[in-house]
Amino acid sequence: KIILLEEPELGIHPHQLFKLMTFIKEKSKEMQIIITTHSPKCLDILSEKELDNILICSIKENGTKLNHLNKIQKKKALNYIKTTGFLSDYWFHSDLEE
Repeated sequence: KIILLEEPELGIHPHQLFKLMTFIKEKSKEMQIIITTHSPKCLDILSEKELDNILICSIKENGTKLNHLNKIQKKKALNYIKTTGFLSDYWFHSDLEE
């Protein structure tokens, strides 16, 4: 089974979003779940070992590109998580999408 969820953060209370993401993560052990989101808060459910689950979407001249975080980006993200705060905060204040 594959489940596609577009922007699960829309129309939901922030506290409930974390509960929903926890539920989705648990269910992802049984089936593939693909989420598209504009909310960095959805990233906070990921552990440090799950950064490879992130794909950044960008539009280029020759079409849409999906990229995993590279080694440098992962290293910066891990450092931020360990020393400063949540992955969502790093996303807000980093150069990941430049």
